[in-house]
Amino acid sequence: MTDLSADNGVILIADDNPQNLEVLSECLDDAGFEVRVAIDGASAIAKAVYQLPDLIILDVMMPGMDGFETCRQLKADPRTQAIPVIFMTALTEPEDKVKGFEVGAVDYITKPFRLPEVVARVKLHLSLSAITKQLQAENNARLQAEQNLRQMVEQQHRQLLEAEHQLMELEIQLSEKNNGHKEFTEIDFSNSLGVEDDSFDEPSWIKVFKKTSDKLKAEIQERKAAQEELSKLKDALELEVAQRTAELQERNEELKKNEAMLQKHMVKLSAAMALKQKTMAELEAANIALKEAEEQLRYDAHHDNLTKLPNRLQFMDALTEAIDRTKTCPDYRYAVLFADLDRFKVINDSLGHLVGDELLKVAAKRLKEIVEPHNGIVARFGGDEFVILLRDLTDFSQAETIAEQLQTLFRQPFHLKEYEVFTGLSIGITFSNNGYQLPSDLLRDADIAMYQAKANGRGCYEVFDPVMQTVAMSRLQLENDLQRAIERNEMQLYYQPIVSLTTGEITGFESLVRWYHSSGQWISPAKFIPIAEETGWIKFIGQWVMEEAFKQTRLWYDLFPERNLVINVNISPLQLNQSGLSDWLSELYNCYHLPRQAIKLEITESSLLGVLNTEGHTLRQLHQSGTKLCIDDFGTGYSSLSRLHELPTDTLKIDRSFVNRMVEDEGGIALVKTIITLARGLSMDIVAEGIETQKQLALLQSLGCDYGQGYLFHKPADSKTATYLLQSWQRDRVIGLSNNFTGVI
Repeated sequence: MTDLSADNGVILIADDNPQNLEVLSECLDDAGFEVRVAIDGASAIAKAVYQLPDLIILDVMMPGMDGFETCRQLKADPRTQAIPVIFMTALTEPEDKVKGFEVGAVDYITKPFRLPEVVARVKLHLSLSAITKQLQAENNARLQAEQNLRQMVEQQHRQLLEAEHQLMELEIQLSEKNNGHKEFTEIDFSNSLGVEDDSFDEPSWIKVFKKTSDKLKAEIQERKAAQEELSKLKDALELEVAQRTAELQERNEELKKNEAMLQKHMVKLSAAMALKQKTMAELEAANIALKEAEEQLRYDAHHDNLTKLPNRLQFMDALTEAIDRTKTCPDYRYAVLFADLDRFKVINDSLGHLVGDELLKVAAKRLKEIVEPHNGIVARFGGDEFVILLRDLTDFSQAETIAEQLQTLFRQPFHLKEYEVFTGLSIGITFSNNGYQLPSDLLRDADIAMYQAKANGRGCYEVFDPVMQTVAMSRLQLENDLQRAIERNEMQLYYQPIVSLTTGEITGFESLVRWYHSSGQWISPAKFIPIAEETGWIKFIGQWVMEEAFKQTRLWYDLFPERNLVINVNISPLQLNQSGLSDWLSELYNCYHLPRQAIKLEITESSLLGVLNTEGHTLRQLHQSGTKLCIDDFGTGYSSLSRLHELPTDTLKIDRSFVNRMVEDEGGIALVKTIITLARGLSMDIVAEGIETQKQLALLQSLGCDYGQGYLFHKPADSKTATYLLQSWQRDRVIGLSNNFTGVI
């Protein structure tokens, strides 16, 4: 297997953002790659064709030709179709990834980049590409080797036949040579001595002898030369035969080796064919798995992963279809409901994301239970927001009826693990008769109506009115101003006296935050506190209020050491469930050298019931450390009487609504009396809020209420005025008022 090293990989990056090009180029260059860049799809294709890179990284969103079209053209060109392509994008929707894989991409890199991940993905796909090329090359080499071996065997056979033919011809030539030599040596030597010459002179025997002798010597020399030539020819022929024989034997051995090699390659080829069949089976299985994954991707692209409800994309398609239907059928009616869980952020932050996720899943089931039987669609829009499309309505009042059913169902407690959680549902409604053309306009108006429902006290619904849009813009401006107010320290702390209804003395104050806007106007807490809770800024406001209250209490303890004042500080649910709250308060007590009873924390009953678990860990921790706790607005939290014994608190505050009802009817007096009796049985102090008349004061004193606060005594004032009240307060103001109304019960 080829080992792809980083220094021989050529990477082409296409992105219209110079900063992205710089970051990726530097990262990949440091990793040892050769990097080329392009600023759009067309130049990327041109550079890829001019000099083929090993891998291409494409940005999806590019001007002119986007990344999808660029990849499609690269894959259509035989020269570049084998180059792996990785998309980089900030898009997170699954349908976008499906589209990328369909046009031929092998992977995605999500913006913002995690550079180690980018390098790892690039190396992985370069290695996979190299392995693919190597397997293709090996397969081609096997096929070529098989063809070469077959040609070699055929050539060897032809050469062997030719050599055998040549050997036979040599043997025939040698036999002919041997026969010729034998005839030559058998010439009648005696005939060579006969002389037939008419000029022979018989007496001249000496002359005849010399002539005969010379002729004989010449013949002998010729015969010797012929014999030597014949011997040389024979040796040459024998040597040639021996060489040809050795050559044929060598070629025969090579042929045998080639046949063995061919056999070995045939075995390997058979194994390769078996492996190919196995690979084909694996590819088929992988293809099936890929199809299943594609189906899952398509499902995920249209459904919320947590609740399994339709997601924003699927809902928008259904809403677009409903809008289009009104264009062809003007009488067609539908409604959109925008629903938001009340206090979800408090629950999620205090009890953890696992409990928050479980709450969302159960909430989704409750929504489907009411909506789906009415041919409606429920979708999760994000966070704790849900949207509902009610189709085929005969009357718009049906939508309001369904909204009421949903709110009734959501008032029931949610049992999540060991927690019992209370929440509600704020709903905004808009109807199709407003002439909507775009889904976004429908959702905008339904969202505005939902926020109006929250502003009206939550747990209710509101139908969109165009006036609400103006209110929504004002609220958005108020959010921006509130953030700046925190940064500019525009908040102020006011103090309303808490008076003993027995002695008439001021025993302490409730600290109340006020916002003096930079425009010169006072902003009511009823307007900015809900916004602060929704945005999470209540944590910063609450921290400032707590520290300011400790600082002012220290000043009063120095000025009036004999008074033992108690300052009540309101604390939000987010603060109550913030980790380290008890330790932070201990640091403040030590820093300002105050006794634990000097500061009393006020917690609204509804917020306690919203997140109370069976252990009440945070409350018990605070109570055990000596911090005093007070339940504010008691009686407005529904099932409070049945759970009051679970709350480790020291004081109950009777809500102003019950105090007002005391004067109106006897039932109101009986209710307040019941609350006071209940608190007495649990050894709690009683504070009545909203005392505004002398008659209310007298009634509360006759019922045995311990403390009171309200405009009858004094409205909330700044620290300077509150200090003056402590200096000039006359107890007879309270005792004298009550004496004037003796016998009112």
